[in-house]
Amino acid sequence: MAESTFDILYVDDEKHNLEGFKALFRRDYSIQLALSAEAGLDILKNHPKIPIILSDQRMPHKTGSVFFEEISKSHPNSIRILITGYADLNATIDAINKGKIFHYISKPINYLEVKGIIEKAIEIYQLRTTNIRLNFENKLLQLKAEQEEKELIKSQLQNLRSHINPHFLFNSLNILYALIPDNDQAREYVKKLSNVYRYILQSSDSAFCKLQDELDFIKEYMDLQRIRFIDGLETNVNIDNKYLEYTIPNYSMQIIAENIFKHNAVSKDFPIRIFVYVDDKDYLVIKNSMQPKKNLFESSGIGQMNLLERYNLITDLKPVFKKTKEYYISSIPLLPPK
Repeated sequence: MAESTFDILYVDDEKHNLEGFKALFRRDYSIQLALSAEAGLDILKNHPKIPIILSDQRMPHKTGSVFFEEISKSHPNSIRILITGYADLNATIDAINKGKIFHYISKPINYLEVKGIIEKAIEIYQLRTTNIRLNFENKLLQLKAEQEEKELIKSQLQNLRSHINPHFLFNSLNILYALIPDNDQAREYVKKLSNVYRYILQSSDSAFCKLQDELDFIKEYMDLQRIRFIDGLETNVNIDNKYLEYTIPNYSMQIIAENIFKHNAVSKDFPIRIFVYVDDKDYLVIKNSMQPKKNLFESSGIGQMNLLERYNLITDLKPVFKKTKEYYISSIPLLPPK
């Protein structure tokens, strides 16, 4: 069954042919008529995506085959049908080779045959446009995969810069741990610092991690800050178990947590409060009270831009950052379990 949304352009210098064609097909299609090739070109300028174009061959000034040759580059996806009323083999061959016609119809016109040809032409047009769309989407997916791979490599290089010679680092931490036998708090700090760096090194080969792993990591990170700020930190993590297998980009929570301590003054008398939960849109929310530092340089926003770019590579969902009167709220989309 033909779709009424399809446009058809019919070019013919005989007015009664145009009127007869429109009378027969106007209920099934949107019909555009032109009395000359020049008029047909004007219509195509205003309707650049007309899928089906019919043209009579013998017309004054410009033949149908010449008309089709002219539009073959500007309208490559349109299906072209030539109508010829005389035995001109050369003109038909030209139309096929140069104008890239789909079919030619001999006069007198059999409109039942024309109806079948148009329906077949529409099927081919739909397949052609679907193929073009799929090819375009495939190229986008390939581009995103390449960008994601580059992002991973970039992340790995950044990690390497931060963790040059991990063997030396962990040996140094072990030595430091042994040198402070009488300070339990310092030993605990060194132990947790070692755990944090071990997680960073072990997860650097993947762009994503389970929420459970990131929560375990951020707990160690927060414990470090709690020791550093001497009880100047209050955390409340409330995550339903059903979300623990969901994924997020690696170090997402660390980026957000680092920004909290970078921009806010923290002390025992003025503790920072941090709440972690999943909202009704399946976004992971990290909400913190605001105690802005004095004389703080303007933020570069690199951390947030990094998160936005990483999400842009894989999903239409975007991280959201906003302020209220009392809190700064960072929300990042949870991704389905892998």
